[in-house]
Formats: sequence, C-alpha cells, structure tokens
Amino acid sequence: MKILRKLRSIFSNPIPANLLLLLVIYTGVRLVFFAFQHSEYAGHSVGTVVSAFSLGVRFDLATIAFTNIPFIFLSLLPASVVGRKMFQRFLKGTFLFCNSIILGVMIADLQYYQFTGSRITVDVFLLKSEALAQSSQLIFHYWYLLVFFALVIFILNRFYSKPAFPMNQQPSLLNSALFRAALVLLTITAARGGLQLKPLKPLYAFSSGDQELGILSLNSGFTLIRSKLDNGLKSVHDFASDEVAEDILTQKKLPPMAGPNKQNVVIIILESFATEFVGAANGGVGHTPFFDSLAAKGLLFKNNFANGRRSIEGLPSVLFGVPSMMPTPISQSNFQTNRWEGLGRVLGTNGYRTSFFHGAKSGTMYFDAISRSAGMNDYYTLESYPDAKRDFDGSWGIFDEPFLLFMASKLKEQPAPFFSVVFTLSSHQPYRVPDQYTDRFPPGKMSIHRSIQYVDYSLRKFFEAAENTDWYRNTLFIFTGDHTQESKSINYDTTLGRYMVPLLFFHPERSFPSVDRNRVTQHADIFPSVLHFLGVSIDRRPLFGRSVFGDDEGEAVISSNSMDWIVSNQGVIQRDSQDRFIYSSYEGKDTTFHHDLAPTPKSEVLTRRLMAYRQHFNNGLLKNTFYRTLQSRISGGGSSASLP
Repeated sequence: MKILRKLRSIFSNPIPANLLLLLVIYTGVRLVFFAFQHSEYAGHSVGTVVSAFSLGVRFDLATIAFTNIPFIFLSLLPASVVGRKMFQRFLKGTFLFCNSIILGVMIADLQYYQFTGSRITVDVFLLKSEALAQSSQLIFHYWYLLVFFALVIFILNRFYSKPAFPMNQQPSLLNSALFRAALVLLTITAARGGLQLKPLKPLYAFSSGDQELGILSLNSGFTLIRSKLDNGLKSVHDFASDEVAEDILTQKKLPPMAGPNKQNVVIIILESFATEFVGAANGGVGHTPFFDSLAAKGLLFKNNFANGRRSIEGLPSVLFGVPSMMPTPISQSNFQTNRWEGLGRVLGTNGYRTSFFHGAKSGTMYFDAISRSAGMNDYYTLESYPDAKRDFDGSWGIFDEPFLLFMASKLKEQPAPFFSVVFTLSSHQPYRVPDQYTDRFPPGKMSIHRSIQYVDYSLRKFFEAAENTDWYRNTLFIFTGDHTQESKSINYDTTLGRYMVPLLFFHPERSFPSVDRNRVTQHADIFPSVLHFLGVSIDRRPLFGRSVFGDDEGEAVISSNSMDWIVSNQGVIQRDSQDRFIYSSYEGKDTTFHHDLAPTPKSEVLTRRLMAYRQHFNNGLLKNTFYRTLQSRISGGGSSASLP
C-alpha cells in the first residue's frame, strides 16, 4: 500500500501525467498519418507496421522531453512558488504554448508530406513568406487540418493535470532533491533518445532498411528539432582520396554534335508535372495532348527522375547540374556561399543573352536569387507583367497562358543567341484555372488534373505564338517537371515513381534518331546536355549529370531520408542509413526495393559509383572543390557566383 501511495503521489504531479497525455496524442497523430498515407503501406505486414509504431515511441519521448523542458523545470521550482494559482495558470500556458507549436507542425505535415515525400525540417521556415501569402487559400483547402488541430488542443487543455492537493502538502518524495534530480536526469536521457553513445537521430528510424516504415516511426517535431541542431554534412572517405572518387565518375569526352552551335535554348520547367500525367509516357492515357504531340516529334525520356521533391531543389539541379542530396536545399544551406558555375553564367560568357521568367512575385521560392546566381541576366516576374490585376490567379501569380504569351513577346525582343528559362505555376495547389476554361477542361480523378490540362493548353498557345517568330526554328526546347505530386496511381505511388517527371527535348528543325529514349535520365543531365548540344566546353563542372546525346548508359541519383539510390537500366542500388547496400532490378516505376538480388559485376560497379557520388557531393561542398580546375584559372570572383 505504501508503494501504491508513492506511485499515486508521483502521477498526481502534473509532470508525468501530462507527458503521458502527450505520448497518447502523438500516437494518435501517427495513426492519422498512417491513414493519410495508407497506400504506401499496402505491401507491409501488420507486424512491421506495429514495430514501426513501437519504434516511434522512442522518437516521441525524445520530442516530448525536449519540447517540454521549460514546463518541466518550472514545475520543479519550490512548492511555495508552484502552488500559487497565478503560477499554475502560467505553468499551464507554457505547457499549451510549447506543445501547440510542435503539434501544429506534426498536423501540417499530414498534408505537406504528400508534396515532399519527407518529414518537415527547419528549411520549411525558409518559405514562411510564401506560406503567409497563401494562408487564406491554404486554410480554405485544408480546413480539416485546422479542425483536427483544434480538437487536439482541446484535448490537451481539457485533460491537463493539476496537482491533486496543495503543493505544500505533497509527500516528501515529491519535494525531495532526489526526485528532482531523477526527473532532470530522465528528461535529459529522453531528450537525447536514450543512453546510447550518440544522441538519437532521424536516420535511426530507417534501421530496417525500409523507407516508408522509417517515415512512419518518425514524427515531424523530431525531424524539425534535429534539423535545427544538426544541419550539415560530414566528410566522406569511402575512397582513399576525392580524386579516386572523381576518376570513377569522370566521363569520356563526347564528339561534337553536327549542325550549327549558336542555337537558342529555352527550358520550360512545369510545376508538379509528373510523368503519370503524360499520355505519351502511358500508352496514350493522360492529360497532355499538346505535350504528347511534341513528344512524337521530339526526344522524350520516360525514365527521367527529378533530383528532389521540391521546387527549390529542382531549379538548382537544372541550372547547376547538382542533385539534392541533403535535407536542406543547397541554395539555403551553409554552402550557398561556395563557388558556383550556373548554366546561365557559362552560356553568358559564350555570347548568350540570358533570362528567367516566373509569374509569381519576385523572391518567391528564392528563385530570383538562385537564377541570378546561375547567371540569368534578365528576371521577369508578376511585377514585370503589364496587367497583373486582370490575370492574377488569386494565389500565386499570373496564369500560365497569358504569362507564357508575355514571355514569347519578350523573347522576340532579345538578340540571338539567347538562353531562357521559365518556371510555370498554374499546376500548383490550389490548381485554379481561369474561369473561362472551367467547362473546357474536365476535372479528372484528382484536383490537379484540370490544371494540368490547362498548362498543356497554355503550352499550345505559347508555341502558336512562337512559331511566327524569327527565333523559333533555331531553338532547342527542353521540358521537364520540377517534381511530382501526390499520386493515385499504383504504378507511380512507389519509391521511384514519386520522382518520375518527363524530360523532353524538341527542336523544330532537328531530330535525334540515334539517341536511346529508354535510357535513365535526371534533372542534372540537362546542364551537360545543353553544353554538348551547343558545343560549349568548360574545364570543370560537378560530375553528376551526363549528356543525353551521348552513347553511354544513363543513370540518376536520388537522396531522401538518409538514403541514397542510383538508378540505371541495369539495376538500382539503395544505400540505407546503416551503409547497407541493396541491389534490385530496374522495373521502371514499379521498383519497390523489397528484395535483395545477388550481387553481379554490374551491381558492384553501380555500388562504387553511388559511393563516389556521395563522396563527390559531400566533400565537394565541404571543401568547395566542385570547380577546382576553374578556380585555378579564374582570378577573383568575376566569373562565378555564390548562391543566395
């Protein structure tokens, strides 16, 4: 009975009781997350899902302990202070305030995860201005998250535990220094994730080698906190030197392409334009009739991969030829001040006029700073558009059709040769189309389908305008999506399918019959492909991409949630957070990595290349040596730039 009285006295204290309440709430949020993403777990057994939930308790305890340090330490003040009614109100307010922030992040990630494929990290706050600007439409479309958040806070407030008796009458155990010391020790232990040598990190969630289960075990509060406390890269020494890794990645010199080199280049990056929406990549079933007509005449790569899941990752991959291989976008990392050679800067030194178009406000997604760092001289945004009030979509910027026509008129004024990039926006959530087209484009099975049809129509109108210009027939057009969207297709809602965006090269006067259209490609291939097509050579560039016009085998590098993949037609290698390598056959978008094939000579080559890519990425950023040869011949910083 004496022991029971002591236990009751402990749990009558607000600290253990309220932390236990939070643990129950965290588990409930994880259940809702599981329900939101249920299609990702269709192939997992009940046992593996339960194990993921069990592992999640460890991450939950760490998050709860860290978040509630102010509440815990305030609760341990002398009873004469804590027992006062005014202080009790302050204590409860502290508890609700601290936990509301983290719970709000966790609930927001129920939807945000569907766009990024990874848990929220601190870089989400880099886009706070965009979130504030879109707050009204986000609330309108995702009102149910606000309702859920309000319900959770109501439960937290309703079941908040106060002391069951006056603090100055508590048993001596609660007032003793021993109890306080033990509670402090337990808080520190829980916050670091246990008694192991190193504090708990997100990568421990992926110890099973399964990405989806690892995501389920994590909570977004933990990934947010850890990304703030541990935001950086570590030096990699898989090979004896960086030169050895670079030798593995160095490509043979390609012969120049036939034809005139001083051609214009226009890159069209289509917002959320996934391969699954393209009819030409899916047996004619899709929402892109005009894009399909260009694909029939041009060079479409169906096995193309985005190097990231966010716009702020896609643009640097295209303009700098560097994939996204860390949680924080390169342009917002500690390496933004490194030396960078963007495609615009390289072409600018070869006599090209460069320009970048984006119909949103200047500064959105930091595109202004990224594009200027890449060497894009002219920058056109919503502020540049002559009738922004008439053609504003109500959320992000100018509808695609009028803005693309505006771009066509501006390109007509530019001297040739020119290099221009446009980043569309109408297929961004909330997927609005102009009122006059509401009946023209059927809604489809997903809300994005109508806007994809509108974007495709906007491309048609752009080409109708461009065909009547002098520059059109001397221009290489390159199309790709910046990243994928949430998928309702069992063929694309897979590990690889979530990165598949089309890559199309189209030239009105040229064809590419000898190019292998089935090769694997990636965003980082656009940089070297443009240089190869134009006959422009540079001493050194990052070694990630390959020209699609070459005869070597293509490949793509993807990184997410502490895992790396290299994809080629010969197979897929996955490297997990424990440095284990899994070899799978490449079955297009259906690759699931639930099997480990026996090693082959080709898989050994791919494994070494994946290791070399990781060493080249980490050490190249840490040592600022992506452009080592260029640095030796460029004095000062006149020919290169730092990212914003």
